[in-house]
Amino acid sequence: MEMPVIDLEELHCEKRSKTIALLQETCEKWGFFQYLVRGLREHTDAGGIILMLQDDQVPVLQFLKDGEWVQIPPSRNNTIAVNTGDQVEVLSNGRYKSALHHVMAEKTESRLSIATFYNPAGDALISPAPKLLYPHHYHFQDYLKLYSTTKFSDKGPRFESMKSMANGHHNLHV
Repeated sequence: MEMPVIDLEELHCEKRSKTIALLQETCEKWGFFQYLVRGLREHTDAGGIILMLQDDQVPVLQFLKDGEWVQIPPSRNNTIAVNTGDQVEVLSNGRYKSALHHVMAEKTESRLSIATFYNPAGDALISPAPKLLYPHHYHFQDYLKLYSTTKFSDKGPRFESMKSMANGHHNLHV
């Protein structure tokens, strides 16, 4: 069996079961798999700190700054890009914002990028200093549940929902 190239976009269509079976079979046989990169639309990351080593030739990321998309250059000399996620924004009470970004699709060149996510434990209690405005005293796993369904939406309603849940209300505002 030659190692297949897996199109992860097929996880969101009628080929889902076939794609999951192929993923399982490939991982059992090879321990890893190749996949087609089509880019990833704009989003913030759920966790804490993200370290990104991009390809040294092909740019991968763009961040939104002052209403403009700014391309992060390729990682020359092993430069690591650091991104802050939603939990850093909450812990800092908004002083350090989670960065809105997207992964660009490159159709003509192959690339290698490595992202490492440093996240709190699922049962970590997330909270800025007392009496601050951001949501506080919630478990990271609760945030991940909400994030998984709203990743590509504005983060403001997510934070409002977490505030509401932390105050004992379990209805979501998203």
